[in-house]
Amino acid sequence: MHYAFYFCVTKNCTGFLMKSLLHISLFLAYACAWAQPTIKIPKFAHDFGTIDEGTQASFTFDVQNIGTQPLIISNVQPSCGCTTPEWTKNPIPPGGIGKIMATFDSQGRLGAFNKTVSVISNDAENTKTLTIKGFVKKKNENSLPSPEDIKLSPVIYLERSFYNFGKIVLGQKIHQKMKITNKGLSNLKFHGIQAGCYCVNYNIAKQEIAPGQTVDLELIYLPENVGEQLDIVTLSTNDVVTKKPVITLQANVVQNFNNNVLMNEGTTTNPFE
Repeated sequence: MHYAFYFCVTKNCTGFLMKSLLHISLFLAYACAWAQPTIKIPKFAHDFGTIDEGTQASFTFDVQNIGTQPLIISNVQPSCGCTTPEWTKNPIPPGGIGKIMATFDSQGRLGAFNKTVSVISNDAENTKTLTIKGFVKKKNENSLPSPEDIKLSPVIYLERSFYNFGKIVLGQKIHQKMKITNKGLSNLKFHGIQAGCYCVNYNIAKQEIAPGQTVDLELIYLPENVGEQLDIVTLSTNDVVTKKPVITLQANVVQNFNNNVLMNEGTTTNPFE
C-alpha cells in the first residue's frame, strides 16, 4: 500500500488506480454473488396411489440449503384451496434441511388429482414447484378382501390408541409422537388421516413401512373449542385386516391457567417453525 502510494505521487498513475479499483469491484461483486443461499429439493413429486374419499393425504418434502447463506422460505403457494402447505419458518443454515408438508383434502374430490405447490425463497433464481397426485375412490364399506389378500396384507400395530392430554390452554398446539409397526407380510402404505375436525395434522418418518419395521408418527393436535374435547383420528392405510385403526385424543381446553403449568404429555418441537 505504501509502495502504491509512493508510486502514485511520483508518477502519473491515474490509469493504475482505475484498474486497481476495477479489480477490487469485480472481486467484491464475485464474492457477493457467490455468497448466496441455494435451495435443493431431492424429491419434487409424490404419488399417493389410490386413497379413500375423506382422507387427509399428506407428504413431507425435504428442503436442503446447499448455498453459503441462510435460506428463508417466504411462502409456499398451493394451486388450489384443497391443498394446505406447512413449512419451516426459521432460516435454514448452510448445509441444513427444512421441511415442506403438503396436505390434500380428498373430501368430495373423486377421481384423479394432480396438485402443485410453488416454493418461494430468498434464492430468487430457483423457484421450485412440488407435485402431489393420486386417485380418490368412493368408500365401499361392504367390500370384503379375499383370503389371499388377508394372508398377504400388511398389518398396522399401534403402541397406544388413546391419549389424554389433561388441561391445556385454547390455542396450545400439542405434538404427540407414537410408534407404529407393520406386523404383516407386505409393505404398509400410509395414505393419511381422517378426523371429524380440522384440528389434527400429522408428520410421519416414512410413508411406506416394510414388514417388521417400526416408524414414528407424530400427531399435531390443536383443539378448536373450550371444554372437554374428544376427537377420533382414523388412519388410512392399505391394511385390509385392520380396516379402520383409530387413535382417540382427549383434552380439557380452557381459556387460560391461573398458573403457568401446562399439563400435557408428549410435547415435542414443531418441525415447521
